[in-house]
This record gives sequence, structure tokens and C-alpha cells, in this order.
Amino acid sequence: MKSTSSGHSFIALLLIVLILVQCAFPAVAKATGSLDVEPALFLKYAAPDIPETYSREILDRIPEKITKEVHVRWVAVPVEAAPVVDINAIYPVPDDATLKSISGRILRASRHMEKVENREAAKLLSEAESEARGCRFNEAIRPFLAEIFLRQGIIKLRDGHVSSAESLFSRSRALRPGFVPDPALFPPQVLTVWGSLSSRLLPEAELLVQSLPSGAVVFVDGVSKGRTPVRINPGKTGPVNIRVSHPGYKDEEKVGQWLPGDADTLDFNLPGDRVARLGDLLSEGGGKQGWGAGPLIGELATAAGVQWIAVVTLEKDGSGDGYIAKAYSHGKPVNAPVFLGEKRIRDGERNSQATGKWLAGKLLENGWPAEEKDQEFEPWYKSWWVWGIAVAAAAGIAAVAAGGGGSSSSGGSSIGVNF
Repeated sequence: MKSTSSGHSFIALLLIVLILVQCAFPAVAKATGSLDVEPALFLKYAAPDIPETYSREILDRIPEKITKEVHVRWVAVPVEAAPVVDINAIYPVPDDATLKSISGRILRASRHMEKVENREAAKLLSEAESEARGCRFNEAIRPFLAEIFLRQGIIKLRDGHVSSAESLFSRSRALRPGFVPDPALFPPQVLTVWGSLSSRLLPEAELLVQSLPSGAVVFVDGVSKGRTPVRINPGKTGPVNIRVSHPGYKDEEKVGQWLPGDADTLDFNLPGDRVARLGDLLSEGGGKQGWGAGPLIGELATAAGVQWIAVVTLEKDGSGDGYIAKAYSHGKPVNAPVFLGEKRIRDGERNSQATGKWLAGKLLENGWPAEEKDQEFEPWYKSWWVWGIAVAAAAGIAAVAAGGGGSSSSGGSSIGVNF
């Protein structure tokens, strides 16, 4: 019994040891990196005189190459939030009170016109037009505007300004198609001028759109209408969105509405986007002094929520033979842009891998976290010492079993007695 209990205890102990070994060393174990992957921002800027296809081939692939050596994850470049334009706040839909106010001014102007008090009438009609233009040009407001232009035209005709009267009558016709003045209510002179306009095209609004810099694409409600400077027609009477876009600059937009016959000039002064401005700042002083770009890089870091920023600029070599990539770093321990160096890329040597490897080395020299190499462990059942324990245990079990067998046999044999 004693020998049998000892064997069972040894086996139990062996099983416990093997279970602990399996828990401590799973079948497949890898070191995936004990450091947390820190977020980082990669900014690239190519000089305007470099073809976009070439700059993209060099710069777009660099971040992937860097992450093989540097322990970071790239985050998206923060986008500057565009101001929210509330069309309803700018051009509210006219309510009953507004329509009543406009119609009241038109009615009072009509009474002054009956008394040939043209100055007083013109003043009231101008006030009515101003109030109407502050509302959205919908179906409720257009008849009032058409009536205002008609009566303004009559006053101009009375003052002998025929061409001005024709322009105002045309605008009235465009807003109220199919309307014909009643001969019982309007004098013959008005009917004659009105009739002469029947063969003319209805007027449209015309906008001159200009930008600095010029050459920007103009979009009207998302549809391209040419490049600045350009004259465009909004295409409708209600509110429209005019957006101007130029590479390297922030888009600018304006919301407005124009009536038939309106002429207006829209000027857009486009600010450079943050990455383009960053490239300009880093290019100052030969590109090796990044201090002027410090505030802008700090602003980008805060917006992106990162401490590490890598910046690469691509410029043409002054000798005309190839290009120069310049690298900057912003992060720990120096919270300011640091010039890392420059690498010459010969024309035709489109090797983003070499550029990325060069930049990764520069970043590591500047204190960026290094990528940990994966370490694979042998499965526990392939370890020689595990099998050594197993063999020794097996030998121990065999020895115990053999010893236990001898005791049992001896105890079970008969004893001879001589008489």
C-alpha cells in the first residue's frame, strides 16, 4: 500500500508540473511589443514646380516604410472645420407679417404715384425692395418684387429715363411670366414700352467671380462653372452656394441670391492651407531652420492630439539634377521642429523605400520609439527540458512500479517449515 500511494503521488506531481508548464508557455507565443504604439502625424509638402505624379510616388509610400522601423501609428491630418452656413438664418422664408409690411409699402407708394408724388413713391418702393431682398426668393415673394420693379419702371418713364424703365420692366417680366398690363389701369406710354420688350430675352443675373490667387475653380451648388476670373449666371432665383477651390489653398464659399438683371462682383481672398503654409515656412532660410514653423506645427499637433510629427518636403535640386527631400521632426524631448537632414534623389531614381528607410533612421536618432522585433518561442512540447522531465518522470514511475512488485511478491509467498 505504501509503494502504491507513492507512485500515485509522483504521477499527480508530474501532471501538475506539466499543466503549469503548458500555462506558462502556450503552444505559440510571440512578443508583440511591450510599448504602447504612439500616435504620430506625417506631413508632406512638394514644391509647386514638381509634377504631382512624381511627388506622390515618392512621398505617399514613405509612412508605410517608416512604421517597419519606428513604433508609431499614423493618424489623419486634422481638417480645419469649415464655418457652418445657415441659409435659413441668412435668408429666412417670408412670414405673413413680412409680406404684409411689403405690400403696405407698395400700396402707399401707389397712392403717391396717383398724386404724381414720384419722390415719395420711389422711396417707399426702395424700402419695400430692400425688405423683400432680405427674405428667401420663393414663390410668395416674387410677385411683390415683380410689382416693385414695374412701378419703379413707371416712375423712370415719367422722368424720361426710357432705357432704365425698359430694364426694370424686363426684370418684372422675368419674375412674373405671362403678366400683361391692363390697358384700363396703365397709360399708353407704359403699354408701348412693355409691348416692345416681348421679343427680347429675359434678363439673368450675372456675377463676376474673382480670386487671389486667380485660376481657382468656381463651383455653383457643386457644379463647376470655370476658373477665376469668370462671369457666371447663378442659374436660379433662390439661394445658391458659390465655392472657390485652388490647390494649396483653403476653399472659400459664399451663399447668396440674385434677381434677374442683378450684376455683382464676388472677390475671394484664398488663405493657404496649413500644410502649404508649413512648407513655405520651412523653405525659408534654406529650409534648415524650422523655428518659424514652430507655432503652426504646435497647432497641428494639438488639433491631431499627437506629440510626434514628421515632416518631409520635396524640392527641386538647384543644380537641376533630381530632387532634394528635407526632413524635420517635432516631438519629445524638444517641443519644436528640428531639422534632421536632406537626401538627394536623382531624376528617375523613384525610390521611396530608400527615402523611407533614411527618414526612419533619422527619426530614431532623434528619439522616436523603435519598433520591437517579433520574437517567436518554441512550443512547449518541443523544449528538450520538458521532455527531459517527462523521461525522468517515466523512469521514476517504472522504478517505483518495479519496487512495488517485489514487495507484493515477497509478501505473497509461502514459508516452508521442517518438522
